[in-house]
Amino acid sequence: MPRLHVRSWTDPGARAEIVILHGLGDHAGRFERVGRYLAGRGFAVAALDLPGHGLSEGPRGHVRTWAEYRNALSALLAQTRPDGDERPLLLLGHSMGALVALDWIFANPGRVRALVLSAPPFELAMKPLIFKVWLARLAERVVPALTQGNQIPPSLLSRDPEVIRAHRADPLVHHRISARLYIEFLKAQQAAVRRAGDLPVPTLVIQGGLDPVASAPAAERWAKAAPPGRVIFRLCPGCLHEVLNEPEGPRALEEMGAWCAQMADSSVPGTSGQQ
Repeated sequence: MPRLHVRSWTDPGARAEIVILHGLGDHAGRFERVGRYLAGRGFAVAALDLPGHGLSEGPRGHVRTWAEYRNALSALLAQTRPDGDERPLLLLGHSMGALVALDWIFANPGRVRALVLSAPPFELAMKPLIFKVWLARLAERVVPALTQGNQIPPSLLSRDPEVIRAHRADPLVHHRISARLYIEFLKAQQAAVRRAGDLPVPTLVIQGGLDPVASAPAAERWAKAAPPGRVIFRLCPGCLHEVLNEPEGPRALEEMGAWCAQMADSSVPGTSGQQ
Protein backbone atom coordinates (compact mmCIF):
# COMPACT_ATOMS: atom_id res chain seq x y z
CA MET A 1 0.00 0.00 0.00
CA PRO A 2 1.49 3.39 -0.98
CA ARG A 3 1.71 6.14 1.61
CA LEU A 4 -1.55 8.06 1.43
CA HIS A 5 -2.15 11.73 2.16
CA VAL A 6 -5.38 12.77 3.87
CA ARG A 7 -6.68 16.26 4.54
CA SER A 8 -9.25 16.57 7.33
CA TRP A 9 -11.64 19.12 8.80
CA THR A 10 -13.19 18.00 12.08
CA ASP A 11 -15.98 19.14 14.34
CA PRO A 12 -15.25 17.67 17.83
CA GLY A 13 -18.91 16.76 18.26
CA ALA A 14 -19.39 15.49 14.71
CA ARG A 15 -22.71 13.79 14.07
CA ALA A 16 -21.35 11.81 11.09
CA GLU A 17 -18.33 11.39 8.82
CA ILE A 18 -18.02 12.41 5.18
CA VAL A 19 -15.18 11.18 3.00
CA ILE A 20 -14.39 13.14 -0.18
CA LEU A 21 -12.94 11.43 -3.26
CA HIS A 22 -11.54 13.68 -5.99
CA GLY A 23 -11.37 13.19 -9.75
CA LEU A 24 -8.63 12.29 -12.20
CA GLY A 25 -5.51 14.45 -11.84
CA ASP A 26 -7.01 16.26 -8.87
CA HIS A 27 -6.24 16.24 -5.14
CA ALA A 28 -7.88 16.75 -1.76
CA GLY A 29 -6.61 20.31 -1.33
CA ARG A 30 -8.99 21.60 -4.00
CA PHE A 31 -11.89 20.69 -1.68
CA GLU A 32 -10.80 23.05 1.11
CA ARG A 33 -13.92 25.20 0.90
CA VAL A 34 -16.21 22.15 0.76
CA GLY A 35 -14.46 20.49 3.70
CA ARG A 36 -14.62 23.59 5.88
CA TYR A 37 -18.29 24.14 5.08
CA LEU A 38 -19.28 20.56 5.92
CA ALA A 39 -17.24 20.62 9.13
CA GLY A 40 -19.14 23.76 10.07
CA ARG A 41 -22.37 21.80 9.65
CA GLY A 42 -21.28 19.23 12.21
CA PHE A 43 -19.45 16.63 10.12
CA ALA A 44 -16.03 15.07 10.48
CA VAL A 45 -14.63 15.43 6.96
CA ALA A 46 -11.69 13.61 5.38
CA ALA A 47 -10.50 14.06 1.80
CA LEU A 48 -8.17 11.43 0.38
CA ASP A 49 -5.44 11.91 -2.22
CA LEU A 50 -5.90 8.74 -4.26
CA PRO A 51 -2.74 6.76 -5.14
CA GLY A 52 -0.80 8.56 -7.86
CA HIS A 53 -2.45 11.89 -7.03
CA GLY A 54 -1.65 14.93 -4.92
CA LEU A 55 0.69 14.14 -2.03
CA SER A 56 0.02 10.39 -2.02
CA GLU A 57 2.65 8.02 -3.33
CA GLY A 58 2.43 6.31 -6.69
CA PRO A 59 3.18 7.14 -10.33
CA ARG A 60 1.08 10.04 -11.53
CA GLY A 61 -2.16 8.95 -13.19
CA HIS A 62 -1.43 5.22 -13.05
CA VAL A 63 -2.68 2.17 -11.16
CA ARG A 64 -2.04 -1.52 -11.73
CA THR A 65 -5.66 -2.29 -10.87
CA TRP A 66 -8.75 -0.34 -9.80
CA ALA A 67 -8.62 -2.23 -6.50
CA GLU A 68 -5.77 0.10 -5.47
CA TYR A 69 -8.32 2.90 -5.17
CA ARG A 70 -10.78 0.66 -3.31
CA ASN A 71 -8.05 -0.44 -0.90
CA ALA A 72 -6.93 3.15 -0.36
CA LEU A 73 -10.44 4.13 0.77
CA SER A 74 -10.61 1.08 3.04
CA ALA A 75 -7.26 2.06 4.59
CA LEU A 76 -8.47 5.60 5.21
CA LEU A 77 -11.64 4.37 6.92
CA ALA A 78 -9.68 1.95 9.08
CA GLN A 79 -7.75 5.00 10.30
CA THR A 80 -10.63 7.44 10.77
CA ARG A 81 -13.25 4.99 12.07
CA PRO A 82 -11.90 2.90 14.96
CA ASP A 83 -13.79 -0.19 16.10
CA GLY A 84 -17.05 0.77 17.71
CA ASP A 85 -17.47 4.02 15.77
CA GLU A 86 -21.16 3.99 14.90
CA ARG A 87 -21.40 7.46 13.36
CA PRO A 88 -23.12 7.42 9.96
CA LEU A 89 -20.70 7.39 7.03
CA LEU A 90 -21.34 9.36 3.84
CA LEU A 91 -19.23 9.45 0.69
CA LEU A 92 -18.83 12.41 -1.69
CA GLY A 93 -17.26 11.41 -4.99
CA HIS A 94 -16.46 13.87 -7.76
CA SER A 95 -15.97 12.71 -11.37
CA MET A 96 -13.66 9.66 -11.27
CA GLY A 97 -14.07 9.72 -7.49
CA ALA A 98 -17.77 9.00 -8.02
CA LEU A 99 -16.82 5.69 -9.65
CA VAL A 100 -14.46 4.92 -6.76
CA ALA A 101 -17.25 5.60 -4.27
CA LEU A 102 -19.76 3.40 -6.09
CA ASP A 103 -17.24 0.58 -6.48
CA TRP A 104 -16.50 0.69 -2.74
CA ILE A 105 -20.16 0.73 -1.77
CA PHE A 106 -20.95 -2.29 -3.93
CA ALA A 107 -17.97 -4.13 -2.39
CA ASN A 108 -18.90 -3.09 1.17
CA PRO A 109 -22.70 -3.22 1.43
CA GLY A 110 -24.26 -1.83 4.56
CA ARG A 111 -21.40 0.45 5.62
CA VAL A 112 -22.50 3.73 4.02
CA ARG A 113 -25.54 5.80 4.99
CA ALA A 114 -25.73 8.00 1.88
CA LEU A 115 -23.81 9.04 -1.22
CA VAL A 116 -23.22 12.27 -3.13
CA LEU A 117 -22.04 12.00 -6.74
CA SER A 118 -20.73 15.16 -8.38
CA ALA A 119 -20.43 14.98 -12.18
CA PRO A 120 -20.34 11.16 -12.26
CA PRO A 121 -18.74 10.05 -15.56
CA PHE A 122 -21.18 7.30 -16.53
CA GLU A 123 -20.45 8.43 -20.08
CA LEU A 124 -17.86 10.91 -21.28
CA ALA A 125 -19.28 13.97 -23.00
CA MET A 126 -15.98 14.54 -24.78
CA LYS A 127 -15.01 11.50 -26.78
CA PRO A 128 -11.29 10.60 -26.70
CA LEU A 129 -9.49 10.68 -30.02
CA ILE A 130 -9.73 7.27 -31.69
CA PHE A 131 -5.97 6.92 -32.12
CA LYS A 132 -5.50 7.56 -28.38
CA VAL A 133 -8.04 4.85 -27.55
CA TRP A 134 -6.27 2.44 -29.91
CA LEU A 135 -2.88 3.35 -28.42
CA ALA A 136 -4.18 2.87 -24.86
CA ARG A 137 -5.58 -0.58 -25.62
CA LEU A 138 -2.32 -1.64 -27.26
CA ALA A 139 -0.12 -0.13 -24.55
CA GLU A 140 -2.22 -1.67 -21.77
CA ARG A 141 -0.93 -5.08 -22.84
CA VAL A 142 2.67 -4.03 -23.51
CA VAL A 143 3.56 -0.91 -21.48
CA PRO A 144 0.60 -0.35 -19.11
CA ALA A 145 2.25 2.59 -17.32
CA LEU A 146 2.52 4.63 -20.54
CA THR A 147 0.68 7.91 -19.95
CA GLN A 148 -1.10 10.34 -22.26
CA GLY A 149 -2.66 13.74 -21.68
CA ASN A 150 -6.24 13.54 -20.40
CA GLN A 151 -7.54 16.26 -22.79
CA ILE A 152 -9.23 18.19 -19.95
CA PRO A 153 -8.05 21.84 -19.80
CA PRO A 154 -9.11 23.83 -16.72
CA SER A 155 -11.42 26.00 -18.85
CA LEU A 156 -13.78 23.00 -19.02
CA LEU A 157 -14.11 22.80 -15.24
CA SER A 158 -15.63 26.13 -14.21
CA ARG A 159 -16.73 29.51 -15.54
CA ASP A 160 -15.02 31.22 -12.59
CA PRO A 161 -11.74 32.80 -13.82
CA GLU A 162 -10.17 32.48 -10.35
CA VAL A 163 -10.85 28.73 -10.26
CA ILE A 164 -9.22 28.36 -13.69
CA ARG A 165 -6.19 30.45 -12.65
CA ALA A 166 -5.71 28.50 -9.42
CA HIS A 167 -6.01 25.17 -11.21
CA ARG A 168 -3.35 26.15 -13.77
CA ALA A 169 -0.98 27.29 -11.00
CA ASP A 170 -1.54 24.27 -8.74
CA PRO A 171 1.63 22.13 -8.62
CA LEU A 172 -0.30 19.11 -7.28
CA VAL A 173 -2.64 18.90 -10.27
CA HIS A 174 -1.56 16.64 -13.12
CA HIS A 175 -3.03 15.94 -16.55
CA ARG A 176 -1.94 12.35 -17.17
CA ILE A 177 -3.71 9.02 -17.49
CA SER A 178 -1.95 5.74 -18.11
CA ALA A 179 -3.06 3.05 -20.51
CA ARG A 180 -3.87 0.74 -17.61
CA LEU A 181 -5.83 3.37 -15.69
CA TYR A 182 -7.84 4.19 -18.82
CA ILE A 183 -8.86 0.55 -19.23
CA GLU A 184 -9.59 0.19 -15.51
CA PHE A 185 -11.64 3.40 -15.63
CA LEU A 186 -13.75 2.00 -18.48
CA LYS A 187 -14.38 -1.21 -16.52
CA ALA A 188 -15.44 0.74 -13.43
CA GLN A 189 -17.64 2.99 -15.55
CA GLN A 190 -19.37 0.03 -17.18
CA ALA A 191 -19.87 -1.72 -13.83
CA ALA A 192 -21.41 1.41 -12.30
CA VAL A 193 -23.88 1.73 -15.19
CA ARG A 194 -24.72 -1.97 -15.17
CA ARG A 195 -25.37 -1.99 -11.41
CA ALA A 196 -27.52 1.14 -11.18
CA GLY A 197 -30.46 -1.03 -10.15
CA ASP A 198 -28.44 -2.40 -7.23
CA LEU A 199 -27.75 1.00 -5.66
CA PRO A 200 -28.25 0.37 -1.92
CA VAL A 201 -28.27 3.88 -0.39
CA PRO A 202 -29.92 7.29 -0.83
CA THR A 203 -27.91 9.22 -3.41
CA LEU A 204 -27.74 12.85 -4.47
CA VAL A 205 -26.42 13.47 -7.99
CA ILE A 206 -25.15 16.99 -8.73
CA GLN A 207 -24.65 17.54 -12.45
CA GLY A 208 -23.77 20.54 -14.59
CA GLY A 209 -26.08 20.86 -17.56
CA LEU A 210 -23.25 22.11 -19.79
CA ASP A 211 -20.62 19.72 -18.42
CA PRO A 212 -18.21 19.07 -21.31
CA VAL A 213 -16.51 16.16 -19.51
CA ALA A 214 -19.21 13.96 -17.92
CA SER A 215 -22.43 13.53 -19.88
CA ALA A 216 -25.44 15.09 -18.16
CA PRO A 217 -27.98 12.92 -20.08
CA ALA A 218 -26.07 9.77 -19.06
CA ALA A 219 -26.16 10.83 -15.39
CA GLU A 220 -29.91 11.40 -15.61
CA ARG A 221 -30.44 8.01 -17.27
CA TRP A 222 -28.45 6.35 -14.47
CA ALA A 223 -30.56 8.12 -11.83
CA LYS A 224 -33.73 6.83 -13.48
CA ALA A 225 -32.31 3.29 -13.65
CA ALA A 226 -31.69 3.23 -9.89
CA PRO A 227 -34.31 1.77 -7.51
CA PRO A 228 -37.39 4.03 -7.34
CA GLY A 229 -37.02 6.86 -4.85
CA ARG A 230 -33.35 6.14 -4.26
CA VAL A 231 -31.78 9.05 -6.22
CA ILE A 232 -32.27 12.79 -6.22
CA PHE A 233 -30.97 14.26 -9.49
CA ARG A 234 -30.02 17.94 -9.35
CA LEU A 235 -29.25 19.48 -12.73
CA CYS A 236 -27.51 22.87 -12.67
CA PRO A 237 -28.38 24.10 -16.18
CA GLY A 238 -25.55 26.54 -16.97
CA CYS A 239 -22.75 24.81 -15.04
CA LEU A 240 -19.66 23.01 -16.29
CA HIS A 241 -17.84 20.03 -14.71
CA GLU A 242 -17.19 21.35 -11.19
CA VAL A 243 -20.58 22.62 -10.04
CA LEU A 244 -19.31 23.31 -6.51
CA ASN A 245 -16.62 25.58 -8.01
CA GLU A 246 -19.02 27.47 -10.25
CA PRO A 247 -20.61 30.87 -9.44
CA GLU A 248 -23.67 28.82 -8.42
CA GLY A 249 -21.44 26.69 -6.18
CA PRO A 250 -22.30 28.27 -2.79
CA ARG A 251 -26.01 27.57 -3.29
CA ALA A 252 -25.34 24.02 -4.52
CA LEU A 253 -23.06 23.44 -1.51
CA GLU A 254 -25.72 24.72 0.88
CA GLU A 255 -28.34 22.39 -0.62
CA MET A 256 -25.92 19.46 -0.52
CA GLY A 257 -25.02 20.17 3.11
CA ALA A 258 -28.68 20.26 4.12
CA TRP A 259 -29.34 16.96 2.36
CA CYS A 260 -26.29 15.33 3.98
CA ALA A 261 -27.48 16.52 7.40
CA GLN A 262 -30.90 15.02 6.73
CA MET A 263 -29.33 11.71 5.71
CA ALA A 264 -27.00 11.66 8.73
CA ASP A 265 -29.96 12.12 11.05
CA SER A 266 -32.16 9.58 9.25
CA SER A 267 -32.99 6.54 11.38
CA VAL A 268 -33.79 4.28 8.42
CA PRO A 269 -30.77 4.14 6.06
CA GLY A 270 -31.45 3.29 2.46
CA THR A 271 -35.08 4.39 2.27
CA SER A 272 -34.90 8.17 1.91
CA GLY A 273 -34.63 10.21 -1.24
CA GLN A 274 -36.70 10.95 -4.31
CA GLN A 275 -36.33 11.37 -8.03
